Amino acid sequence: MRKSLIAAGTLAFALALGACGEETTAGQASPGETFTDPASLVSAATASTQEKKSAHFTMDMNMGTMSATGEGQGLFDGENTKMAMTMNMDMSAMGQGNMAMEMRLLDDTMYMKMPNMPGMDTSKPWIKMDLAQMSALGGVDMSKTMKQNDPTKALEMLKDSGDITSTEESDVGGVPATKYTIDVDVEKMMSQYGSGMGKMFDTQNMKLDALPVEVWISEEQLPLKFQMNMGELMNSAMESSGQPMPEGMNFDDAHVAMTYSDWGEPVTIEAPPASEVNEGNFPGGN
Repeated sequence: MRKSLIAAGTLAFALALGACGEETTAGQASPGETFTDPASLVSAATASTQEKKSAHFTMDMNMGTMSATGEGQGLFDGENTKMAMTMNMDMSAMGQGNMAMEMRLLDDTMYMKMPNMPGMDTSKPWIKMDLAQMSALGGVDMSKTMKQNDPTKALEMLKDSGDITSTEESDVGGVPATKYTIDVDVEKMMSQYGSGMGKMFDTQNMKLDALPVEVWISEEQLPLKFQMNMGELMNSAMESSGQPMPEGMNFDDAHVAMTYSDWGEPVTIEAPPASEVNEGNFPGGN
């Protein structure tokens, strides 16, 4: 059960951060244009995002066993991609309480700060790990995952494995937007873009249909919000585990949502002071 649930949650994180995509060829965006196919949508959003390069973002996630909220800023610039994020996780359903976390990604390195992690050296609260080390520990190609956290890479995964089923005029935080609903064939998507996930996600034993994804695009063709409704996927992961649903656990509202704002505004993302960095392993880890 644990392996299947972790796998489903890993897919959610990867999609939210735009993992595993290949480089996208940017097209020309026409302001206010409404698209009927994912390929045109992705091309236009990519062109606009590559022009702006930076944004602030918020995250809201509920995976049944864990919920989390976060906010941060990112520079989406290929090899020069940088990201800084703070996150609060509620893991009380697993008996582990709440945990705060701060992350910074730059120069092929992830810095993580978890102040309430038992055993942390308070004089050196930052843990430093290069992406190759993280890949070896987690079985996921973290270099590919984190370097391509441009939100258009999440859309890129939908281009050849999803169909736009509806559009409607909407807004995100008062900014006018077109909301696109896309049904994604998960098995097809993973066969095309799942190489960076290693063995973390195996759809073979899951009864999967379509994964509903909602995307809000501004009149400037910039991504404003990206939401995946994960209930069916998580329930399928539980069913494939062959174990009964634990009492009090419910995946019906499982989702991951990313909201983007302040496109093109300057962002400042720097490594923590060297004197505060612990270059060893996680407390209690190997």
